[in-house]
Order: sequence, then C-alpha cells, then structure tokens
Amino acid sequence: MLPDFVIHADWGVNPTKRVAALARLLGDRYVIEAPHQVGQSGSPQERLGVRDAGAKRALIGFDFPIGVPASYAERAGIRSFRDALTEFGHGDWHDFYSVCADATEISLRRPFFPYSCPTKGMCTRDHLTSALGINWSELHRRCERKTATRPAASPLFWTLGGKQVGKGAISGWREFVQPMVADNSEVGLWPFDGALLPLLESSRCVIVETYPTEFYGHLGVRFLGGKGGGKRSQEARSRAAAHLIAAAEGSNADLSDAASEAITSGFGPHGNGEDAFDAMVGLLGMLKLLNDGARTDAPTDPTVRAVEGWILGQSPAGS
Repeated sequence: MLPDFVIHADWGVNPTKRVAALARLLGDRYVIEAPHQVGQSGSPQERLGVRDAGAKRALIGFDFPIGVPASYAERAGIRSFRDALTEFGHGDWHDFYSVCADATEISLRRPFFPYSCPTKGMCTRDHLTSALGINWSELHRRCERKTATRPAASPLFWTLGGKQVGKGAISGWREFVQPMVADNSEVGLWPFDGALLPLLESSRCVIVETYPTEFYGHLGVRFLGGKGGGKRSQEARSRAAAHLIAAAEGSNADLSDAASEAITSGFGPHGNGEDAFDAMVGLLGMLKLLNDGARTDAPTDPTVRAVEGWILGQSPAGS
C-alpha cells in the first residue's frame, strides 16, 4: 500500500536549518513539491507541509538518530526504545534532554554533553566516556559505524562540532517523534514496531530514520570535494541535477515546476541550499526504495530492532 504522502525532513538545531521535501500521491503517481522550511506552529504533520491529512497515510523520514546505543541501553536499563521514548523528559528521566554544561553533570539519565566548549580541550570525549562507563566505539549504534561508502557518523550523545547530531535529535524527538508516538496508536516507528511494508499497511503514519549521505550512493550523487566542489556550492549541487531528475523518473514520480526549478538551479544561492538539497535527496531515496522494494529491512538482530534502530536504505548486512 503506497502512502498518500512521503516526506523527508533535513534537520538542524536552528529552526531555519530544518527543510522538508514532500511528495503527494495523485492517482498512481507521486508529484514532488519544492522543498520548504519546516513550520514552527501547528501539528507535526502540518509543520511538515501536510495540510489535508484526514484519513491519509504518510511515510515520514527524519534526518536525525532514532534509537540509542546498545551498550548505553544495557547500562541504563532500557529494553525498548519506543517505551523509553515516552518517558524521556518526565519523572526519573526529567533531565534527559538537558545538555550537560559541565562533565560533573553527566549521568546515564542525562547523557548529552557538552552544551558548549568555550575553551579548546575543556570538554573532551574522555569526560563523556568516563562518566557513562562506555568506550567511544560503543557509543556508536551499529548503523552509525563506518561503511564502504561513508565515514562513521557522530555518536548521539556527543554534542560538539559541526557533525554532531545530538541536539538535532533532542529537538526532533521532543517536537515530533515523541508526541506523535505517544498520542496516536496508529503511528508506526520503524524498525521498532516491525518491518516497513507491513507497517505501511497497518499504520496511518510511519516514521523512519534517514541519512542523506546514505542515499547519495543509491542515486548516483557524488561530490568532488575541494574548493567549490562540495555540497555547499550551488554549482556543485546543480551538477547533481541529472541524477536527481533521473531518480524521480525512475521512481513513479513527477516533479512539479517549482521542484524542477529548485533542482536544476542547485537549490539557489541561499544559505539553506544544502539543506534543501539533502531534503530532496532523502525524499528521492525514500521514493526509490518504495518503488523497487530494495533495502527496506533492518537487521534481524533483536538489539537493533528493540533499542538501536536503523537507517532506512542501509544494507541490513551492517557496517
């Protein structure tokens, strides 16, 4: 059963760096709209661009971690991420979302560190690993480790540097995933609630974790690097247009005029051009997986399915 909406949100700590791309099913084909900034008011679906949800079904991909490392879950007594998600920020987990300003504040129930680091060397990885009693490699979930096509991602609880993802996960969990899962029994959380295709048949909304860099290989996108050759360059993004257009054509989807213009122009000269690019890459990657049915499974490892989660599109074979 194809969802009526497929949405991908590229996420940043700053609300202006949160961009979503949406495809709407019309008849038997999807129509892809131009990326837009995620709204700051309304329901989660409305903020993502769905104004006429009604009885419609949606598949939503978020570019932030959904799950916690297995070693951390074991030490913190978490057996189900889905169950723990409803507790974070409340009761014994009241301080979970408060990023630690000082290493002395780090605990299993307040694991994010550091809030900032005004002096180089003042906040170190050793502070985090020592306080949690978990070594650095074990702070990575299995899906975050280095693969043949991409480097390792930054671990969830380390919130320093340009590649950190923890603060984005905090906002995404609090504002979207947590309330959607807690308030609606018809929201499926993949892979915790089961395999993707059955979830799409049984749930009004299915939430998945994505990583645009993972989709680059699926779509044939490659950046040369160096000055003017990276994703921040409008010209470099426009060179990827043929791959994105081909991905849409091969995925039962049509580009709206605005979406086509955004792609061919390299998503404009503005500062959020790279965010719009990754929002579209994520959407096209999701549509491709729906169309050809490939790589929609997570590993059968019970730990992955219960606490760690998985990145949609990544091979179940692992890292």
